[in-house]
Amino acid sequence: MSSEAMQIFPVSRWKIYLILVPTFIAVAFISVLFFSFFSFVSIWWDYSWPLDLVAAPETEQIKSCIEFGG
Repeated sequence: MSSEAMQIFPVSRWKIYLILVPTFIAVAFISVLFFSFFSFVSIWWDYSWPLDLVAAPETEQIKSCIEFGG
């Protein structure tokens, strides 16, 4: 066998890097976008949703004071 028959598709190292490096950059960029989006949603949810739950104990205390006259 000749050496040409052994290497059917010769791929040099720089061609592999030309494929892998942009792929890693794209994956990292998409990961940062998803992380920042879900972080924003999580922070927004924490600050907007439990506002009525935080005020609930105070409301119950006010109701009990009104019912019992002080």
